[in-house]
Amino acid sequence: MIPPKQRHASSGPFRSPSPIKDERILLVGASGLLGEAVAGKIPPTSSTILPRELTKRIDEAAIIEAVGALRPDILINCAADTDVEGAEADDVRARAVNALLPEALARGARAVGAQFVHFSSTGCYGDWKSGPYVETDAVRPTTAHHRSKVEGEERVFAAHPNALILRLGWLFGGRPGLKKNFIWNRLLEARGAREIKSNPAQFGCPSYVEDVVEQTFSVIENGRAGLFNCVNNGDAASRLDYVVEIFTAAGLNIPVVPVEFQRKARVSPNETAANARLAELGLDHMPDWRASLRAYVASLPLVPPLEPEA
Repeated sequence: MIPPKQRHASSGPFRSPSPIKDERILLVGASGLLGEAVAGKIPPTSSTILPRELTKRIDEAAIIEAVGALRPDILINCAADTDVEGAEADDVRARAVNALLPEALARGARAVGAQFVHFSSTGCYGDWKSGPYVETDAVRPTTAHHRSKVEGEERVFAAHPNALILRLGWLFGGRPGLKKNFIWNRLLEARGAREIKSNPAQFGCPSYVEDVVEQTFSVIENGRAGLFNCVNNGDAASRLDYVVEIFTAAGLNIPVVPVEFQRKARVSPNETAANARLAELGLDHMPDWRASLRAYVASLPLVPPLEPEA
C-alpha cells in the first residue's frame, strides 16, 4: 500500500513575516528539535522560557501560577515525551508530559487571556485508511504514545476551546548532534557502513522543522484556532524512501536494504496526512519535503568519512 500523492504543494520555500511583534511569548520545551527552532524565530526580548523543573513534576496549580505571573500573550508548548517504545511498558510519563502538562498550560493560558499553541502527531489517526488523513478523520491511535497525544488534544480543547493544535509528521532538521536529528544520525550511521537497513512498509510525511515553525507563525498571525495538519507536501514516503533521499542529497552511494523491524509499539504503517484545512483557508505554505530536505542536507557540515572503506 502506497498512499497517493498529496495536493496543494507550494512551489518553493515559504518565509512568514517576522514572528508576532509586540507580543510576549512564553515557550515551553525549548531544548528539543521543535523548541529550538521556535526559539530561533522569536526575538529574545519578546520571549520567556518556562523553567524546566515545572515540566518535570506536573503540578497544575504551580504551572498556572507561573503562567499567571508571566502573563504571556502567546504560550507555545513544544514539550513532548517521544519515547514511543517505552510508553508501551509504562505510559505514566507519556500521559504526564503529553496530556496533563498541556492541559495545565492551556488552563494557565486561558486564565490570562493568552493564545495557546500545542503540537501533536499525525500518528494519532491510527491504521484504518489507505490514503492521507485529513482533520475531519476519526482518531484511532494504535500505540500508548499516540493515545497520550490524543488525550492531550482533548484536554487542551476542554481547558482552552480557542487553542491551536497542529498535528505534525516526521520532523527533521535541527543542529548537528541533537538527539532527535534523524538526518544527522543517518549520516553518522553511514560512516563505514556497507549498507543501511530501513522499513519499506511504513509511510509518513517527512517535515522540515523550520517549515513547520514558519507555517505555525503564519497560522497564529492569521488569528486561527482549532486543529490543523501541518506536514510538508509532496509524495508520501516510506522510511526506506526517506533514507534513500537523505543519502542521495548527501551524494552517498550506500545501498538501503528493505527490512520490516519488529517494534514493541504497534505504530501505524500509514502516518500520512494532508493539510486540508490549511489549504481550504489559503494558508498552506508547506514546500515539497524533498526540496526542503535537500536544502537542509546542503547546509550541514561534512561528516567524514561518509563512504564505506574499500
